[in-house]
Amino acid sequence: MRTNSWYLSLHWTARFFAVLIAGFIFLFFFGEGAGPRGTYSLIPSNLSFRDGALLALVLGSAVAMLLAWFWEKWAGAVDVVLGAAFLMCCLIMQSMHRVWFLGAALILPGALYLAAACIHSQTRHAVGAH
Repeated sequence: MRTNSWYLSLHWTARFFAVLIAGFIFLFFFGEGAGPRGTYSLIPSNLSFRDGALLALVLGSAVAMLLAWFWEKWAGAVDVVLGAAFLMCCLIMQSMHRVWFLGAALILPGALYLAAACIHSQTRHAVGAH
């Protein structure tokens, strides 16, 4: 029974952080819009390849966070991979000092989803063994 409470705690904590972080990302993305206002422009023709790739990793990670509500293990793994790829790209471009917290925020829900999926998997195998 104790394992079930760990699973539920991780499961709902992952969902909370996923909605919070993905919501922030989508608010920024849609709030910035495709117009030339503000400091940045999200018009695809105005983005460099580097910025477009980083934006694709961030948006892909945000989508994976929300898909993990339905496919906890697989979408959580995709989220962790995309977040790690974002961190690696930032490390290669030597801009880690500015965005390391975003990479960590991208990985957090996916890691929690994976931990919850592992605990849930162990619980199902333990119940099936008896």
